[in-house]
Amino acid sequence: MEIMSGRKVFITGGAKRLGREIALAFANNGAAVVIHYNKSKQEAGKLVEEIASKGNKACAVKADVRVISQIENAVNKGAKFLGGLDILINNAAIFYKTPLAETSEPQWDDFLDINCRAPFFFAKFAAPFLKKSGHGRIINIADTYGFSPAASYVPYGISKAGVIALTKGLAKELAPAVLVNCVCPGVVRFPISDFRPQKSEVRDQRSEQMALGATLLKKEVEVQDVVDAVLFLVRNNSITGQAVSVDGGKNV
Repeated sequence: MEIMSGRKVFITGGAKRLGREIALAFANNGAAVVIHYNKSKQEAGKLVEEIASKGNKACAVKADVRVISQIENAVNKGAKFLGGLDILINNAAIFYKTPLAETSEPQWDDFLDINCRAPFFFAKFAAPFLKKSGHGRIINIADTYGFSPAASYVPYGISKAGVIALTKGLAKELAPAVLVNCVCPGVVRFPISDFRPQKSEVRDQRSEQMALGATLLKKEVEVQDVVDAVLFLVRNNSITGQAVSVDGGKNV
């Protein structure tokens, strides 16, 4: 039987872009899915409807990931809806340019709270369910900037370096019951129609071109390649504590 069939998956930041693609991939492989969102209520609702139309179980839960009590409530609601949890995907994050001279204290706090602290607490509250599952998995979405932060993106890079460290620590903390890994994408190509920049999602085309020039393959990463890496780590029974780069050879 396909290892995904019947699995119970909780995806943070699952309403749009990479989170949405991961959610659809799990659903298409027979998993039941909880879509976490904060401000993307409409997108989350449409995704739940799309998954349900294919005969798969799905629901959406709201939480501001800066508020720990809301994280706990969202995990418990999701686990109650699904009847447990097998897999946690920590995908929710913010990304934008922060030159040193312009970075504010609230910006610094948001990067650390949303990108690094929140995955820790999602894991904390999901862990009891994951340990019971017999197939517990946590996949954290980091970034190649976590290995080498770029100029003007230092708080973001530090937050993703924390995610990589968090992965290794949780792998030790939760072994052998739960396998914990992370995927580190490079510059990912999304359809233009799928990218509607928000204040916290500003694409810096010059920086992206420089990042692509530093890769061996000289091209953007296909979103499906990132999704495939997530599914591979979920299916594998012998990998834990690892950070897998999907970056066109940037981190070599």
